Amino acid sequence: MNTKKELVNEIFVIRVIACLAIVLLHSITSTLGHFKNIDSFTHELLIALQMALIFGTPVFIFISEFLLSKAQKQINKHFFLIRFKLLLLPYFSMAIVYAFLETESFQLNIIGMTILKNIFLADYVGYFIVIIFQFYILHFIYQKYLNNLNPVMVLSISLFVNITYLAFSNFISPFEQIPHSEYIWNRLSWLPFTGWIFYFSMGYYCGLHFQFFRNFIIKYKNLLFFGTLFSLISVITLQNLGLPEKVSSKRVDILILTTFLIPTLFYYSSKIRKVPFIIFVISNYSFSIYLLHKIFMHFLIKLPINHLAIFIISLFFLSVAGSIFIAWIMNKFSLGKYMVGNVTNFKGRKKGTKKVAELAG
Repeated sequence: MNTKKELVNEIFVIRVIACLAIVLLHSITSTLGHFKNIDSFTHELLIALQMALIFGTPVFIFISEFLLSKAQKQINKHFFLIRFKLLLLPYFSMAIVYAFLETESFQLNIIGMTILKNIFLADYVGYFIVIIFQFYILHFIYQKYLNNLNPVMVLSISLFVNITYLAFSNFISPFEQIPHSEYIWNRLSWLPFTGWIFYFSMGYYCGLHFQFFRNFIIKYKNLLFFGTLFSLISVITLQNLGLPEKVSSKRVDILILTTFLIPTLFYYSSKIRKVPFIIFVISNYSFSIYLLHKIFMHFLIKLPINHLAIFIISLFFLSVAGSIFIAWIMNKFSLGKYMVGNVTNFKGRKKGTKKVAELAG
């Protein structure tokens, strides 16, 4: 069978897991900022849960490159034009929306500066799109070379570069001599592709050699599972020890956790004989959910709910449902998908169907 044309149901499941993990992560973050009198045990428990959910953005980067590589997608001017319309236009649109949403003052000069910062410095949740576009460019430039290079060598080099970059940004203090060094370390350091390069390389070769990847995860499923469990415990422990203290996907230990987690999710997703319809629905709306969910949280934070767990659950479900509803309405209009993200209409097929599963973005 030509695996390049085989539908990969696992991708839909993993995309949904990553999408919902991001929403739940931000629901917990909003709750921690809203409830001021959380006892220390509950607070540490919520932080641990955040660390367990922080894999979402790295997984999206993996998925994007995996699909391009598996389909042997040729990146050309047409490709970039389509992605500009479907990814960058919503990026610009949401940059404006979030500027109005997050600016405390309604002075036009302040809003204008916030819009410019959101667009050119990716200083809002849409920063993920800037990272994805860097990898589109890398894919375009290096595809013919990557096909001929030794995957182990490329993966080893990219892992070294990724770890070195993350270690530097996490454990080296900002240089006081550099203007705005705190902002550069704590925010702009997210953007360069060097902080995510291993997910790109891993996605590329897992897609290019998909049958080998499948056989690998079946053969080493137990090692991958226990590696994921050990990495997760390590991540939570290291965060609790302040090594480093910040809750972020831009950490060395999160890189290791995600490397084990992706094939583990692939293995267990492959055991689902019939993917539920709701998985395809959420997958189709995942990009819009990513862009819109924090807008709903901005307003839902005022919900008159005093029970912490119910508050988190309410933020989570209402943000997902609200994002889907707005995206559904907006996509009824010709320009809507360029504002809130394109909604695909894939409804699912049986395993073995000869069709490329593609939602690169």
